[in-house]
Amino acid sequence: MIILCLFPVQETHHRLLIMLEPFPQFKSPPIKEAIFGITFKEAVEGYRLTQFLNTDIVKERFPNIIPGMMLEVSADEKTAGIKTAHKPAGYQLRSANENSRLLDIKPTQLTYHNLTKYDGWDVMIEELKGLWSAFCLSVGKTQLSQLSVRYINHIMLPLPMSNGFGEYIKLLPQVPEGISPTLNNFFLQINIPVADDAHATATETILGPQPGGNKLDFLLDLIVVKNGNFDCNETEMWDAFIELRAHKNNLFSSCITEKTKELFSV
Repeated sequence: MIILCLFPVQETHHRLLIMLEPFPQFKSPPIKEAIFGITFKEAVEGYRLTQFLNTDIVKERFPNIIPGMMLEVSADEKTAGIKTAHKPAGYQLRSANENSRLLDIKPTQLTYHNLTKYDGWDVMIEELKGLWSAFCLSVGKTQLSQLSVRYINHIMLPLPMSNGFGEYIKLLPQVPEGISPTLNNFFLQINIPVADDAHATATETILGPQPGGNKLDFLLDLIVVKNGNFDCNETEMWDAFIELRAHKNNLFSSCITEKTKELFSV
């Protein structure tokens, strides 16, 4: 459950704070990848991105830098045909620690990825704060238009399921009468508002049985996005990430049953 409370800051201003009921810390969370996204209000010039690559924090933590390329298609006036060209389009920065971290930088967006074993929200957000602080110092106080949190979950459901998917998953397609309720596969996606300036997308599908045939890989992909005007590295930006986390946790809990949560405790 999410509880929204307004506390007075000044006579005519209020600050929105989000108070959370304790979210269970699972022993074996099903998170395959966690992604934090920051979208810029205006595109950042390439040379400014290069300045960030030369900072100490990048050199120390991301030794593997891969330039991104974009295919540009345009009309050729001389031949009346089409010409193509590859142009730089940001960078992918990978950590030395078994590629457990990925920093994807484009002229319009920065995303920070936890790719392997999930290290927890607190660890990830503190790492992002350090990187973002260095980014703002080297690139300048870039205005922001959108923040996002995405969690890709691979839930290993035990087979066979005597009572169907409803035993573990609450968000399921409704099968009308006259059609077999047995599902070999499905793809389901919903987009819902979670606040006046935020929305969430939940995607579900079956990825297939695991080797041995006793578990089924079930994808639950959750994205929560908040639009607005955010100042670079201000408190409001990090408060917004806390809000996104709250909505993400609430959506995750709403999509699965208590029996599913028990799977993450072993």
